[in-house]
Formats: sequence, C-alpha cells, structure tokens
Amino acid sequence: MSTHRLPGLNRLLEVVGKNGLRVETLPPRSTPPHAGEHLYGMPVDPLLATAFSSCGKLLIEGRGAERLLLVRRDDEVDGFLSENREWQSYFPHEFWPEHFRTLLLFGGEMLYRYATVPELANSEGRQPVVRVDPYEEIHALPVASGVDRFFDTYSRYIELMVNDQGYQSDGISWVRFPYDVPELIAEDEALIDMIKEGRFDRLMYERDKTGWRDESVVASTRDWVGRLIR
Repeated sequence: MSTHRLPGLNRLLEVVGKNGLRVETLPPRSTPPHAGEHLYGMPVDPLLATAFSSCGKLLIEGRGAERLLLVRRDDEVDGFLSENREWQSYFPHEFWPEHFRTLLLFGGEMLYRYATVPELANSEGRQPVVRVDPYEEIHALPVASGVDRFFDTYSRYIELMVNDQGYQSDGISWVRFPYDVPELIAEDEALIDMIKEGRFDRLMYERDKTGWRDESVVASTRDWVGRLIR
C-alpha cells in the first residue's frame, strides 16, 4: 500500500465538515490500486492510488448539488474500472479526438468529469488533473498539477462558495469551479508552468477530429487561461 500523505484531501474533509456540507464516504476496497498499476494501458497516479486506499467513495452534497470527487470503489463496486470502461467504449468517436482517450477518470459533477493525464506525469509518476467538459465541443481544462493539489484547491473553492451571497440566501452559488476561481488555480505554480509550456493545448483547443471548432468557445477558454497566467 502506498505511504504517500494527502494533506489536501484531509483539508478538504475538514472544510466540508466545518461548513455543514454532507459527506458520503465508504470503506476502501480490500485490494487498493497500486501506484504504477495499469488500467487500459495507462499507469494509475500514485496519489490517486493512495486516495482510493483510504476512501472507497467521496461524495460531497450541499443544498442539492452533488460533487463526486472519488467514484465508488469498494468490495462491491469498482466504479473506477467501470467509469473508465465506459469512457473507453466511446472511442473511436465520430468527433472526439483520440487524445481524450488517454485520460483516467476518477470523479465528476453532472456530465463533467475529473481525470488524471498519464502522458503528462512527472518523474515521480504524479499526474496533473483536468476537468473534462463533454458538452457540445469536448475539451478539458487543467485544474491542478496533481491529485492532492486538486483536493486542496477544491477545499478553497468550497470556502469561497459557502460565503457567496447567493449560496447563503437560497443555496445556489454562482461561483463555479474552475471557471470563476482562476486566482485559486493560479497559485499552483507547477500547473501554470505546464500551461505556459503548452502541455495542455491539445486537450483545451483540439476538440474535433474533423478540424472544425467554434471560435467563440475557444476564445472563452483562451480568456480563462489568460486570467490564470496574467
């Protein structure tokens, strides 16, 4: 079993509990994934393996919104396997480029998905995290340089969300992750360096294998990236 520490995950659980959001967790699977273990030919991130070894599911609920930050993976259900099996079944896709196939999904909200990017792993095997948007034109936005940094950034997003006036009055926050919190994501210097190097360009901008794209949608992504690296 991995010995990696996850201070970001611990902080997330503390913030959620402190702010009265309901958390649903399950005991982990008796055989957790190992760092470097392969799924569909891609290595599992070591910090994601550690998260699954300590938590069989992480679902955060707050006033009607559900945020599944770790799919269910216990002795009855292997959601990590089934989620990625379903994802792989979409390929080859009529429109989606093949590089979206090289992601490992581990959570999500509605149809959005959170995934690691194995091909961008660092020398320690740690992989950045992206938020996959399959609506209209598929694309992915980089949100963290690693899995635990993702949990840490998300905890800080929740702190902003619960203090939003709309959330306090009627439970609906218009502070959206990651679109409305570029200042939080910009604190992740390793991620910003990767963005500046263009390492996420395919996932952000190459959205249709026919070459067609909606330039107005692409422009909104470029604007968001601009707010990150200004």
